Amino acid sequence: MEPEIVTLNAGSASLSLCPAVGGAISALSYQDSSLLRPIRSADLAIGNVRAMASYPLIPYSNRIKNGVFKFVRQDYVLARNFGDHPHAIHGNAWQSVWRYGKEREDRALLSLHHNPHTEQERAAWPFAYEAQQRFQLSETSLSIHLSVRNTDRRPMPAGVGLHPFFPKTAETHLCFSAREVWETDDTILPIRRVPISSIWDFSDERSIGALEVDNVFTQWKGRVRLTWPDQGMSLTMTADPIFNRLVVFTTPERDSIAIEPVSHDTDAFNRMAMGDKGTGAIVLQPGETLKGSVRFTWERL
Repeated sequence: MEPEIVTLNAGSASLSLCPAVGGAISALSYQDSSLLRPIRSADLAIGNVRAMASYPLIPYSNRIKNGVFKFVRQDYVLARNFGDHPHAIHGNAWQSVWRYGKEREDRALLSLHHNPHTEQERAAWPFAYEAQQRFQLSETSLSIHLSVRNTDRRPMPAGVGLHPFFPKTAETHLCFSAREVWETDDTILPIRRVPISSIWDFSDERSIGALEVDNVFTQWKGRVRLTWPDQGMSLTMTADPIFNRLVVFTTPERDSIAIEPVSHDTDAFNRMAMGDKGTGAIVLQPGETLKGSVRFTWERL
């Protein structure tokens, strides 16, 4: 049985959510155009969250080296949750069942309460937290407000992000501005941060049909623009300052590009434990909340 899909509508815009599969977005469309990569029926039938249009990255984004991180002089071992990949990745919210509350035809709230009582739950994430996603749709925009609150009795390292996939063709163009980028090893762990050179420069609109990239960009300006001349559409994504990193991932063979606003570097918790104060990782005290919003706006060219 396919998981339940909940749909919001605003004029010619439509947003489909799948609370039971990672609190994910399964589709976002305007008139006859898909603004996010829609999930295929076969993937929806098996609840394949990795094939969804977008999903939340909570309570961290990207990779934790070998699924182990150190925090307050203690080592925590996480489940390796990405097939045969050697690292833990993207937290556990994207692999959890969220609760749904529809507020209006164009608004919805998804919530998640993670209380790690079992060994499996602790391996997913060892601290208790509450997360929310609030969606507000209009005919020309979608706002997503993300939050994570530490409900544990202990301090908790945390981060937040969003993992949208956008359709990509040979005609698709991308534009954003950043000052630095992380070079990575073969498992996509950071090696060194370098200034933006011509190969990494997207400050002028570029075609991305042949692009191969899987890197974290830092000091980006909080604005990304995608254009699809063949579809006669453009989309601009803006993000609050808390999302001060941008992950971009695609290959020439893929029909989509992931452009992820996130709050911290890859493997940030381990780097923070080694004394790096510039990772973007946050320590939430009990009861504290980390939050921010991402907004998509679109228009016909």
